[in-house]
Amino acid sequence: MKKTFWSLLFVLIATILLPAARATSFSLDVSSGCCGAGPYGSVQLTQNGANEVDVFVNLNPGFDFIWGGQAGAFAFDLSVTGTPLITVSAGSLADGFSSTVAGSKSSHSEHMAAFGYFNYAITGDANHTHGASQPIGQTLSFSVTDTSGISISNFLHDSTGGNYASYFAADIYATDLSQVYCGPSATGIVGANDVPNTTNVNPTPEPATFLFAGLGLLGLGLLRRRPASR
Repeated sequence: MKKTFWSLLFVLIATILLPAARATSFSLDVSSGCCGAGPYGSVQLTQNGANEVDVFVNLNPGFDFIWGGQAGAFAFDLSVTGTPLITVSAGSLADGFSSTVAGSKSSHSEHMAAFGYFNYAITGDANHTHGASQPIGQTLSFSVTDTSGISISNFLHDSTGGNYASYFAADIYATDLSQVYCGPSATGIVGANDVPNTTNVNPTPEPATFLFAGLGLLGLGLLRRRPASR
């Protein structure tokens, strides 16, 4: 009985105490356009198991994503051996991003103005193709999975063929015109300075985790009550 009790307790603790995920963030603070002084937002990469990295791009207040003549609204590099699957979140699709991601791992073909060429670019959907007249929103989230394994380091490769080398580039629009210096058409491409900030992130437990935890507590309660009922 004691052995069963401690076994259940161990399983319960292991279920509840999920390991902290590793997150690396970058500041979007380099501009090739007319959007005034940065920073303009941030890019966070979170390791989610051995085969997935989650990406969250958050623009600062006063800026929106647009798709206005470059390869996409957001571009990035990726060096992997397998075949990555890039999935744009439902929330970002609802905001106006496209589910179809342009580019491939084998070529730098996605051009983002002075930041040069990237492997991949996420565009706007059919209703968000005309720049500042059809802004997309302030956030973008997507996941990149690869069954052969993927890590944050696979993203840390600079663009090529431009005036600025960067891991990422975003096409943005300054909604606050007091922050710009190019007149009312305040759009531009921004990138990161490639200086990472790495932190631990506690993942949110899935519903199944709460279920197992509840069953474990119930089992422990029954085991503790059985001797008392004799």
